Amino acid sequence: KTTSECIFKDIFQDAIGNSRTHSKRTIKSLLTMFSNQDRLGKKWQTKNLMEEKIPILSYISEILAYLPFNHLGDVLFIIHSISETVALEGNEIMRKMAIFLQSNEISDTDPDPSYFDVLEQAATKKHPCRTKSLAAVNQKRFDLKRFAELCTEACSLSLLVRLYFYLRDAYKGVTDKRLVEYDPSEKERINDRGMTKSTNVPPFDSQIPLSYSKNGSIDKDNLVRQYALFRHNMRNYDRSFNIQTEDGDNGDTEGNEDGNEDNTNVHKRKLTDLTNN
Repeated sequence: KTTSECIFKDIFQDAIGNSRTHSKRTIKSLLTMFSNQDRLGKKWQTKNLMEEKIPILSYISEILAYLPFNHLGDVLFIIHSISETVALEGNEIMRKMAIFLQSNEISDTDPDPSYFDVLEQAATKKHPCRTKSLAAVNQKRFDLKRFAELCTEACSLSLLVRLYFYLRDAYKGVTDKRLVEYDPSEKERINDRGMTKSTNVPPFDSQIPLSYSKNGSIDKDNLVRQYALFRHNMRNYDRSFNIQTEDGDNGDTEGNEDGNEDNTNVHKRKLTDLTNN
């Protein structure tokens, strides 16, 4: 089985990895790039880098996935930071999406990620924007540029959520109990040093459908796919987080008492295949 490695492996091990302070600063600076808030979020737009944002963040997410961490504290810090970012920005992006789509005559939307809406249903089709339910997307009054901006913000969190699940699976010491107990300011634990990465974890998936085609035009179908992937990732994250906080060290994430799992699983395969369209 092929093992993926980070191209910055030697630099990280020789110059950064042996210092918890330096590794935490490096990790924090990389994670900051995913934020849609305040100065950095505006910088992407003022620099006209929206077209490049998704490929850049995909690359950074791969770096974070494959850096050769030798201390569990670094991995826990990343997961903790992702949880904070998702908590601060996830619901806000959902809310902005719902307001925007409802103002553009796509009323079957809801900030609640457990609800499988009309865009997600359309995203399972080969050409989502040709479906009758998304006729409004093809109207001149539909602000495609604004939709692209919102979807790009959503993609930032999609990549973080994927990284969250990847790191949880890749390192055996990451348990629900440890995540709940983790404090970024806690003293270093001797047992956390020298931990190893599992060899059975699938490769990290950093692929996101691109917002813009090669000629610079906005790809409407891919925007719908980005939206659907975001909702799918947030749905999985919310379910995992609820089980983590309620059940402590119980790692079983199969149950779902609210009845939404059946609705989600019907479309799970199609949603996870969106990046291949």
